[in-house]
Amino acid sequence: VRTASVNMYLHNFTKPDIRNHDTLSSEDFWDDKYDVILANPPFMTPKGGIQPHRKFSVKANRAEVLFVDYIANHLKPTGRAGIIVPEGIIFQSGNAYKQLRKSLIENSLYAVVSLPSGVFNPYAGVKTSILLLDKKLAKERDDILFVKVENDGFSLGAQRRKISGNQLPKALEI
Repeated sequence: VRTASVNMYLHNFTKPDIRNHDTLSSEDFWDDKYDVILANPPFMTPKGGIQPHRKFSVKANRAEVLFVDYIANHLKPTGRAGIIVPEGIIFQSGNAYKQLRKSLIENSLYAVVSLPSGVFNPYAGVKTSILLLDKKLAKERDDILFVKVENDGFSLGAQRRKISGNQLPKALEI
């Protein structure tokens, strides 16, 4: 919470509303809805598992599934979200993953941006994607945009040195 507060202050948000609570097992703030959510939730389920409360629309015990479900369900009718997720959210064949994808496609998903492996090195080597949700836009369109970024302007090793060929500006334009 302190790190988030300092980060927001440094980016000129002098009075951010930052709350510290367990989203997955606590029903506190469940009825709150948001205009915009930007998130990079944890990619792993803690040892000992999760005891999620019963208000989730997807029955799961995987943290990444529950966080995405929570975010999608807490957007206002015109709400938007950008969520960094492990690529398993898109390709896993388990029932919870299928249920989540079906819900996202029907209600809010309008784009998926696939990032190269190593984008989060040295902290995590997991292949990731960004899910872009917009409840209003998703209802107006029958298609989902898929963008594959192979170069984010940095090498994909542990040092992440600057290189040429950054595709992120083009992906943003698309």
